[in-house]
Amino acid sequence: LGEFLDVVPPQQRIDEQWYQGTADAVYQNIFVIEKDRPEYVLILAGDHIYKMNYGRMLEFHREMEADLTIGALRVDRKSAREFGVIEVDEQHRITGFEEKPANPRTMPGDDEHCFASMGIYVFTARFLFEQLCRDATEPKSNHDFGKNIIPSIIDDHRVFAFPFRD
Repeated sequence: LGEFLDVVPPQQRIDEQWYQGTADAVYQNIFVIEKDRPEYVLILAGDHIYKMNYGRMLEFHREMEADLTIGALRVDRKSAREFGVIEVDEQHRITGFEEKPANPRTMPGDDEHCFASMGIYVFTARFLFEQLCRDATEPKSNHDFGKNIIPSIIDDHRVFAFPFRD
């Protein structure tokens, strides 16, 4: 992507508590992101090994004029219970999202497979900052992307799934 990677150790910069969820971990380090004034922010889990061309995902995000794009993996229906399951329309716009569902919804035209979130997110930076600040004020939130942020935005914002292809 021609950009850089900033590794930031865990800290308690905004609050006296350690990170309360995935979104809170990013929120407590928002100053690191804001100082560089990026147009887009790529968020990855720190405990995974990835094999993906993020440039293609970012290009898709731009083409779709998305607020958020989620990396998605095709998985069989039985395995989908272990993931955040994404429902999409024909253009890969996300119409539903459920974290570890007992009865996962399948892909359009394929009753045996589901789209699972890979925990890889491309956000338009301005939109990310707005959502993190909004979520931080919600006392009942787990401050988690999969449980709180994503379900709260899919109806009113441009949220898409980017299918991973090896």
